[in-house]
Amino acid sequence: MFETFEHTADIGLRVTAESLEDLFAEAAIGFYTLLCPNLESVHPLASRSVVVPFPAAAGEACEPDYAELLHDWLSELLYIFDVERFLACRVNVAFENGELHGTLEGEPFDARRH
Repeated sequence: MFETFEHTADIGLRVTAESLEDLFAEAAIGFYTLLCPNLESVHPLASRSVVVPFPAAAGEACEPDYAELLHDWLSELLYIFDVERFLACRVNVAFENGELHGTLEGEPFDARRH
């Protein structure tokens, strides 16, 4: 679940979920909702696979920096939107071998519908 809130510099997104994977997926849906408030108009006609490596940790025993990983994940989604004009309406996330593996389902942005 996500909600937006006013922020001095921009807009904030508060996300809650049962698991870390669901949190990252829900953050992506919140992000896409900010880009396209009528996200229900987006159809899952195509998919994209996204792999984001975990940020380098200070030491091998350190936990990954999930805040930085979330930033990298959302930055990658913004890049995909900017370059491919791809909007996702469904997102799945898994963490494997030190990487975030995301699957995006959606379609190219169409200003007449979205």
